[in-house]
Amino acid sequence: VARVSPRRAPRPDPTDAERRVEELGRQLAAGGAAVRFHPTVAHRLAAGPAATACLVGAAATAVGLAFPLVGIAALLLVLWAAVRDADGGRSWLRRALPSTPGWAAEVELQPGPSATPTLLLWIPVADRAHGRLGAMGPARAALAVPAALGLVACLGLALSLVLPQAGRAVSLFSLAGLLLCAPLALVLLRANRPLDPAVDPTGWLPGLAQHLARQPLPGVRLLLWIGSEGALWHDDLAVLLASRRHRYTASRTLLVAVQPGRGPLSVVERDGLVHLRPAPASVVASLRAAGLPAVTARTAASRARALGVRAVGLIGTGGADGPGPQRLETALRCLADALPSRPEDPP
Repeated sequence: VARVSPRRAPRPDPTDAERRVEELGRQLAAGGAAVRFHPTVAHRLAAGPAATACLVGAAATAVGLAFPLVGIAALLLVLWAAVRDADGGRSWLRRALPSTPGWAAEVELQPGPSATPTLLLWIPVADRAHGRLGAMGPARAALAVPAALGLVACLGLALSLVLPQAGRAVSLFSLAGLLLCAPLALVLLRANRPLDPAVDPTGWLPGLAQHLARQPLPGVRLLLWIGSEGALWHDDLAVLLASRRHRYTASRTLLVAVQPGRGPLSVVERDGLVHLRPAPASVVASLRAAGLPAVTARTAASRARALGVRAVGLIGTGGADGPGPQRLETALRCLADALPSRPEDPP
């Protein structure tokens, strides 16, 4: 086990997810795998950014009561930031907020030379006290309410240019709604339902790694990346990709973003919440031929593809005793067969 950045000391009060990622990394290292811990930064909860977006939107509406055009422009910027963050991006609003340092583990399950086709397996570990909203419906609803209030505020400010009293009344209504949404976001998103222990990847990852060590995937290099942020913004994955992707050839590398959850393992054909990014058609076809159903969901694959990395999302690994880990291994073998095996011509 190695820590990549010796100048950065471990956090004095690590989160539950960071403790479990470190414990998991040490278990895999005891089994013979090379493990490195990389420092990352991320927003660990959705409550802070969501409440900040509501407050900034309310401030923009208040400014718009005196300067309507300025308020409309500011509200559109806040709406764009909220939509970008909801799709797993990193908008100007979240960049302005302080991030929390943490650790992500890199495990070399199957070593190989740099020219070997590479599978990057990304699995997030969430805090057991703050399991994420896994369903698309509640996540869209959490975004739709403040976004609708922001749009109503834009319409009210535009209306105030023609009908001052009516536009002001609509703008004040939206202002009150946004101010109310801020404390509600802090309470509801911090009180998110606990993580379901049946889908906690720390329960089945060591067994999957041992099985792959006994029966390795043919002709590929397999790396496992484990994040401690959960499956909210995927900031820790973005940090790893920014610092490591120059090591892998783009056309011979595939990132497999696994989103643990209940239900059968499925391939995410369209990934995102608002802006749906399609997965590579050949990869989806090979996984569907292996018997995986196609669904629409939000995984880390959308963030990876936005950063220029070829990626596919998988969701729903079942319980620790269910067929999920075995189906995940089958999916990885199908993807290993689909990767190009010929060495590329030099430029």
